[in-house]
Amino acid sequence: MNLDKVMTAKAEAERFLERANEGMKALQKNQRQWDIWSVAYDDDKKTGGHTISSISSGRASLPEVAALRRASMDLTRALADLRKSP
Repeated sequence: MNLDKVMTAKAEAERFLERANEGMKALQKNQRQWDIWSVAYDDDKKTGGHTISSISSGRASLPEVAALRRASMDLTRALADLRKSP
């Protein structure tokens, strides 16, 4: 195995773990907001009001989730390169 590739894979793994922690915190925060919004939306529908016309959870568009996906792809590539090295 090539030492550079091992170091690269280790760095990518550490980066992925950092992004995973950030992503989990963002998703938990977003879930709490989504729960509040969905209750408000349900209440609005019951009373016949139209104060909340559309609600999107935005889970797919969180910057922390995008960074986590990118870190996951980078880690996958680094591990593949590591496996290919002699």
